[in-house]
Amino acid sequence: MPGAECAQPMEQTQSTNPSRLSLIVAAVIIVIVAALSAAVLFQPGRQVSGYEIDIPPSLAPHMNATTVAGIAVQYLDRQTPHLASPDLHLEPRVGRVAASLAADVRALEPAVRPQTALAQPARLVWVVFADGDFLNVGDLEWSSAGTPARSGTIVVDDATATIIGVYPHSPPAPHTPPARPTPRPTTAVASPSASPSASP
Repeated sequence: MPGAECAQPMEQTQSTNPSRLSLIVAAVIIVIVAALSAAVLFQPGRQVSGYEIDIPPSLAPHMNATTVAGIAVQYLDRQTPHLASPDLHLEPRVGRVAASLAADVRALEPAVRPQTALAQPARLVWVVFADGDFLNVGDLEWSSAGTPARSGTIVVDDATATIIGVYPHSPPAPHTPPARPTPRPTTAVASPSASPSASP
């Protein structure tokens, strides 16, 4: 019958609609999950301002300073559970974020080994000067585990957003202004003209 022939394609169309809807829902879920994952991976952390940013005009990094500072803060947060006592915790604080070529990085962090810096001289890195729980418990591409401190520098690779070096400092990292010396009291010096004349 003509009516039955017309009804069959409609039934087929209706049967395929749920499949298409499922595909659309699955695609939306994938997009949302990807967006959330990217937000977690590159979240700037608690601190997003209040530090010095130094990017030479000749460099064009992929990441921005906010992302780099967030990576450093997250690293310091991950060290906190390893403290011997919660009383030893120091809240992370970023003082300076500077971009540099690997060939020039020792001007920012002298503890970087010369052979390391020159292995890939054109590599673009970031140096983060910060205070926090620098426990330095593991080896990294550029640095080795060592003595912990309450401040230091964190070197981040610009291309991969990974930390490649951690350098604790004691005394504090170079971004902390040195203490001003206490002025010495001045001693008045008598003028030669004011000194008493010798007796004849």
